[in-house]
Amino acid sequence: MPGKYYQSRFWAICTFHWWAKLIFPKSITVDGNGITTFDRRGVILFWLTDEERMNARQISSVRIKKGILWDLVTVDTTGGTNVLQIHGMNKSKANALRNDIQALIDAQYQQPMMQQMQQPMQQMYQQPPQY
Repeated sequence: MPGKYYQSRFWAICTFHWWAKLIFPKSITVDGNGITTFDRRGVILFWLTDEERMNARQISSVRIKKGILWDLVTVDTTGGTNVLQIHGMNKSKANALRNDIQALIDAQYQQPMMQQMQQPMQQMYQQPPQY
């Protein structure tokens, strides 16, 4: 399930985000615990970075705004304040990223449901029969 996705470098050339996004495109990594975004702010001051980690429980939805050539992927949080966006994704990579994040969301909601279903069964078997 772990995957690493990058912005398109061709998008950086066409939208005049030349140096920073051409050499260091924004990346997003999806693993079993959540997602991580990594972005360099400049070429000359390359040590200035923005790295953000979001736990899987904080992710509420993922959206794709379709463009003619590139897509915009938006990840919403449960609090609604911190939104992660990646501009300039290839269409196939944007769809793969959406599927990975949606699988992560589904896995988080699948676990509590299975635990809730198992609790009544365990309680039923632990109680002695009443006659």
